[in-house]
Parts: sequence; structure tokens; C-alpha cells
Amino acid sequence: MPTGEILVLLTVTYISGKFLSFNFVCGPGFPSTPPTFRLLVNGCDRIYESSTLQNWSDNYLYDIVEEVISAGGLR
Repeated sequence: MPTGEILVLLTVTYISGKFLSFNFVCGPGFPSTPPTFRLLVNGCDRIYESSTLQNWSDNYLYDIVEEVISAGGLR
């Protein structure tokens, strides 16, 4: 990992019993620049187009987590 980057991993149990793993890489410009984001559901990559990432403006990582969970489309 290049200098100045921070890796944040968060795994939570979703209501349906699935495990959601949120993987963030925050570069040196964070929070002004968005992190790189990867979502895994039960260990499998899941493509998720985050509007929070697309419209990033000094948001928090939690905003992305909340967006994914609120979407409910993780069946």
C-alpha cells in the first residue's frame, strides 16, 4: 500500500443474516477526495453504484455504509 493510504475494513451482519464487508482505501486527499470502495456479501464481490461516492463532498465512510444498508437490495 502506498504511503499515506489508510485501509478500513468493516464487517457487519445484515438483517437477513448475510455478512456485509465494506472495504475502503482512503488516500492522502481524504476526506476531500473519495475513498476506493469494495463491497462483499458473504465473501462474494457485489457491484454497488454508490451515489454518495459519485457525489462526494467531504462525506464520512459511515455515509456509504448507511446508504448500502438502507438500499435493502442485498438479497
